[in-house]
Amino acid sequence: MKKPTGSVSIRDLNRDLKEKTIRQVYLLLGNEVYLRTQCRDNIIKTLIPEGDTMNLAFYEGGDIDENAVMRAADTLPFFNDYRLIVISDSSFFSSSHDAMARYIEQIPQSTCMVFSEEKADSRLKLYKAIIKYGAVIDLSTPPDATLLIWLDRMLRQAGRSADRPTLEYFLQVVIHDMTAMKNEMEKLISYTQGRSLVTRQDIDRICSSVPENKIFDMIDAVSGGDKKKAFRLYDDLLVLQEPPMRILFNLNARFRQMNEVKRLRVKGYPVRTIASMTDMREFIVKKSAALGERFSVQDLRSLMEFGAEMEEAVKTGKLSDKLAVELMLIRCSQI
Repeated sequence: MKKPTGSVSIRDLNRDLKEKTIRQVYLLLGNEVYLRTQCRDNIIKTLIPEGDTMNLAFYEGGDIDENAVMRAADTLPFFNDYRLIVISDSSFFSSSHDAMARYIEQIPQSTCMVFSEEKADSRLKLYKAIIKYGAVIDLSTPPDATLLIWLDRMLRQAGRSADRPTLEYFLQVVIHDMTAMKNEMEKLISYTQGRSLVTRQDIDRICSSVPENKIFDMIDAVSGGDKKKAFRLYDDLLVLQEPPMRILFNLNARFRQMNEVKRLRVKGYPVRTIASMTDMREFIVKKSAALGERFSVQDLRSLMEFGAEMEEAVKTGKLSDKLAVELMLIRCSQI
């Protein structure tokens, strides 16, 4: 077993697995299910021979019996160097589980435990025990620059290529989730069979677009004086069965983002820094900055106030949600 060092990267994990310097406990932590699944499967592949079900145990959900987990972990491996315990989406990191935390300190040398969780309270004893005796791997969605490299590699492996603006457009269009991105990219690769270049038109024809993208397009249209286009985009969202109240909420959220980005841009912060400070994706910051140029600070504050009034009017039954969105678009066109 390798001496634990706390938080490590995916690259560190892959190196450890290649060198067979395995830590006794891992916490795969983050919102990116694709990365958590990939890391989990790599650990399984390294420690457990294919078809070996005797030395591999899975536990999932919020009602896992921690005593059962510890009993399984105490069992010696059967004709293998390791017994592997995989625990997914548990409640161990949202409330105190001190017994499990104490167990981590004395886990058998022949056992490896892997926790796969979207979130974890770093104040808990179990989290601190894993930091001390094992490794925590941050598996949140990577920044756009990293995703662009990943997407480009995926295309090249399939004999395809796309320029950077096209890949950036792909990131804007599809759901911000690596599993969804992979699925959409596989659709693109199949669609472009027989040619090498993937274009923006291919993305428009075959990829499933995130409804929120049309919100920016609506603001772009209405602020540019094209109310017909804005209302056509609104009708498109309704055809897609997007609830009007959600559309209103997203419109208001976009105006808040534009106001925040404008405020930080005035202070001189670059796009990447603003993205980090606000937890926005870089393309959202760029779009917010560009659209924000069409509005003064006072205009944005007025739109945010009006949007809040529209939400309240819908919640209290004074307006229908559909009419509230229409009034919001009209108000935006008047500024």
